Amino acid sequence: MTFIEKLDWLMQQKGLNKHTLAAQSGIAYTTIVGLYERGMENARISTINKLCAFFNVSLDYLVLDCYEKPEDFVPNGNAALIVCEDAKEVDLIQMFRAMNDNSKNLILTFVRTMAGNPETQEGVTINQEIS
Repeated sequence: MTFIEKLDWLMQQKGLNKHTLAAQSGIAYTTIVGLYERGMENARISTINKLCAFFNVSLDYLVLDCYEKPEDFVPNGNAALIVCEDAKEVDLIQMFRAMNDNSKNLILTFVRTMAGNPETQEGVTINQEIS
């Protein structure tokens, strides 16, 4: 989903058009029209941040095309603090969220153990099987 598609979707969720978005967000109408005409290329970060605050979504969700819905990146409606680097991280987070608390605790223990093991760090090959 592109920036403009997300902006349209978010406005639709709140029953807004460009005029009402401008009035309620404090962003000039001409700035909003400019976003639609030129996209984010010359947008000020302050404008994008105002949109994020107004819609209660993270900056990453709004500007990265890999996220379809706010829930894909914004846990429990709070701004996310970590940016996913690739699709593997997104998959891990989505699977982790679907687990029950016992499974989450087990995974966290495993990951903490692996993170502290130099043999599991990037560039090192592990030649043993996990049983």
